[in-house]
Amino acid sequence: MLLAPLLAFLTVLVPAPAEPTFIVPNFRDLTVKTREVRGFLFPIVTSWYFKGARERIEHRDEAAPPSAMVRSTILQCDQKLQFQLNPRDKEVLSSPIGSLIGLSESPQPFLTSARVGPMVTVTTDSVDTGERRQMGSYEVRHVRTTIRVVPAKGARTPASTKETDGWYIDLPGFGCRQSSEAGQGVLLGFTSISPAGPADHVVLKHLGTATHGLAVEETITERSRGNVVTCKVKLVEFSEQPIDQSLFELPLDYSPAQFHDRQSLHVNVGPEPAKP
Repeated sequence: MLLAPLLAFLTVLVPAPAEPTFIVPNFRDLTVKTREVRGFLFPIVTSWYFKGARERIEHRDEAAPPSAMVRSTILQCDQKLQFQLNPRDKEVLSSPIGSLIGLSESPQPFLTSARVGPMVTVTTDSVDTGERRQMGSYEVRHVRTTIRVVPAKGARTPASTKETDGWYIDLPGFGCRQSSEAGQGVLLGFTSISPAGPADHVVLKHLGTATHGLAVEETITERSRGNVVTCKVKLVEFSEQPIDQSLFELPLDYSPAQFHDRQSLHVNVGPEPAKP
């Protein structure tokens, strides 16, 4: 979710960073359920399930009726496959894990801008406070992150700040990638796209190296153009009880999704939402 407003206007300008490293995890059984409230939007309840080499993520609108569709995604790291489920139509969309975490068989082209305009400096400072909590057999780390967007005179990108204060569980193999990369957004050297005139030249600076993990508690405050938006994530459930393996398998009565249904099945399941 980091820099979400900016991303609508940005494209890569410099060579791509190193691709995430795919790994097959071995999770202990774990269930984590959180409730997210963002501004005046309805709360979203997210359930995370972990077992062996597999993950399942479910998103539900808290205000929706019980019959409303729950967006579900299964990651089978051992098979290098991800599945997005549509319970309403009993359809499933499958794709390689690589398309989720950025792995590819061949390098991808990157867009550039022929004209570069005013500079915009984006500074990320991520600090581990050293505070710890014990949650079951897991240690929870306290990390504070601040992102400041400072545009030069004439830039199209507005000034903004984003402050994140959260507690995170380290899960090696979270998202089928190295734990040091899980939840870390990949944003290097981009420019803003505009219909006319030079595009902003954005330079990223990193002052801290603290990484995030799975958020069990988080407060995000965004300020831009006089507006303040707050997002809060609270823990609803935490359990290390055994989980039935069938939760990570495809239902037998589901069929492949048709092309026109694929967009409605898409959900963001990467650990980006809430991590720099």
